[in-house]
Amino acid sequence: MTPMEAAALTGADQPSALRMATYFSNERKQVRGFLTDGAAAVMIAVLKLQAEQGIFGHMAEIGTYHGKTFIGLALALRNEERLLGVDIFEERGSDFEPNLRANYRAFGIPDEKIRLHRGPSTGLNIPQWQALVQGPARFIHVDGDHTRKAVYHDLTLAASSLVPGAVILVDDVFHPWFPDVTLGLLDFLSHEQDLSVVALIDRQGPLINGGPKMLLSKRSDFARYRQILIEQMRPNIVREATFDRHRILVMSFDQGVTWPKQA
Repeated sequence: MTPMEAAALTGADQPSALRMATYFSNERKQVRGFLTDGAAAVMIAVLKLQAEQGIFGHMAEIGTYHGKTFIGLALALRNEERLLGVDIFEERGSDFEPNLRANYRAFGIPDEKIRLHRGPSTGLNIPQWQALVQGPARFIHVDGDHTRKAVYHDLTLAASSLVPGAVILVDDVFHPWFPDVTLGLLDFLSHEQDLSVVALIDRQGPLINGGPKMLLSKRSDFARYRQILIEQMRPNIVREATFDRHRILVMSFDQGVTWPKQA
C-alpha cells in the first residue's frame, strides 16, 4: 500500500479538503486574478469528491497568473501529490512569478509541493508535458493562450495522462471576448472520444470578474461528477442542454451560489 492509499483509508485527506474549501469560498479574494464564486463552488465540490473517493494524482494549471486558482489546488494536495504551473509569467513587461511564489507561500504551501515551468504551454510536446507533471493527473485547469490552436494543444496535453476519476476544467468557454476558446474545445472534443462535458459553469456579473468554464471528465466518470453537482449545488442547475454530442448541466448563479457542504 502506498502512503497515498493509506491516507485515504485513515481519513487523512479531510484537513486538506477543508482547508481548500475555506480558501475557495473566501480567502481567494486576497489574491489577484479571476475566479467567480460559482466556479469556486464547483471546484470545491469536485475536489471534495476526489478526496472522499480516494482519487489520487498530481494536478496542473496552464495559466497560473498570480495564483488565485493555483493556491486552492495546492491546498488540496495530499502526501506525494504535486502541482505544476505553466505560464510565461510576464504581463506588460513585468515578471509576476515572484508574486505567485509569495502568494502561495503566504498560505503555507511549501516549495517542494510546487513545480513551475516558465514558457508557453504551446512549446511543450506530450512527453515534455508528462515529464513536468511527473505522473498521471487528477485535476487540470486550462487557462492558457486563448487562440483556437492553443486551446486544442493545451487540452491535448491535459488529456494525455489522466488517472481514473480525473477532470479537466476549461476556462473562458463562450466568453464573448475570446470566441476561439470554444472553437478550440470543439476541435478537441471531435478528436477525443473518451472525455465528456459534465457542466457549463456560467459567469456572474461583469466579464472582468471571470468567464464561463466547462467541466470535463472521462466518460466512465461522467455519472459521478454529474451526481455530485446535483447533490451539492442543485439550486444552481437551471437546465440540461446539448453541447455537440454531450448532454450537459447548465449552471447559473444569478440568484446566488449554493456552496457545497464543508463537513
